[in-house]
This record gives sequence, C-alpha cells and structure tokens, in this order.
Amino acid sequence: MIVRTEKEFEKALENKEPKIIYEGPEAEKIVAKIQAAEKKRSRTKKWGIGLGILCIAAAPFTGGGSLLGLGATAGAIALSEGVIIAIIGAVVSISVAAINAIKEYKLEQERNRLILTRK
Repeated sequence: MIVRTEKEFEKALENKEPKIIYEGPEAEKIVAKIQAAEKKRSRTKKWGIGLGILCIAAAPFTGGGSLLGLGATAGAIALSEGVIIAIIGAVVSISVAAINAIKEYKLEQERNRLILTRK
C-alpha cells in the first residue's frame, strides 16, 4: 500500500497492512532525519573506536580503570530501531497507537521514501 499523507500512514499502520510505502514531503523529512542520525552515528563510531583503543592501551598504567571507558563508548555506536521510531514520531503527527504499531514492521529507506514490511 502506498501512502502519501500522515492520515493515510496512520490508517495503514492501524489496519496492519503487510507492506506500507510512505512517500511525499513527510517521508522525505523522516528519511533526511534518519540519514543525519546515521552520519552522526558514523562519526561517533569512529571516535568511539579511537577512544576504545586508548582505553585498552592505558589499561596497564591505570590498573584496568581505563577499561570502564569502553562501556561508555559502546552505547553510543548503534542507531537503534527505537531511535528511528522516535524520529518518525517527531516528524509526523500520528497517534501513539500508530507509533507503537511501527514496532511490528521492518523499516527500510529507499531514496526519499520509507518502506515498512510487517515482521
């Protein structure tokens, strides 16, 4: 099912359509925000790897205390499905029930559209 408005998107989620292709200006905003978050994640990952190497290298001199920094950097590396759902919720004005229904879908981006396939 192809949807182009927030209302159509919300209705498709509530009806649990097997495949939803969301196109249009709102979908373009969502894809742009996800791509921006992925770029930020990529930069964070590079810094995290560098910091991780420093933590491991410093371990003998800090009695292992520097290894605690590894845990702090690991959480910042992955762009989770929860982050993507939060981005969608921030861009479009759909119900909380519809936002929760997104969890039942596999999310993909293709150019300027969002593709949701029911798991």
